[in-house]
Amino acid sequence: MIKKITPYRLLIGSIALVYIAFGIPKILGATSVEELMLASYPFFNESIILLIGLTEVALGIAILFRTTRVLACIGIILHLLGTFIGVLFNWNYYFSQSTLFTLEGEFVFKNIILISLAIYILSIERKKA
Repeated sequence: MIKKITPYRLLIGSIALVYIAFGIPKILGATSVEELMLASYPFFNESIILLIGLTEVALGIAILFRTTRVLACIGIILHLLGTFIGVLFNWNYYFSQSTLFTLEGEFVFKNIILISLAIYILSIERKKA
């Protein structure tokens, strides 16, 4: 049975797609953000990047299912809050005097939108429970 596509289902699917699409290259060791991750977190290595990729794919899959959606949203929020910790380790990597944000800074700070969406999904799922 094909379910009706609603804006809410589209939101869930798009977050799942982004998480899976960003996680797979990390698993395969072919991510374009490895330099960003290593510059932000000097203690990271290939194993940690692999683990993050596996986590991202798991969160992307988990958000698709109602039974695991709340847990996935909590994981997404924690994961994305963790991306801001890198700013503390390497402030100049994220900010520019001439443009405010560097390209890497824009990449990380757009996570505020994904955090907000995860909070929104949590609020909807809590009302359904």
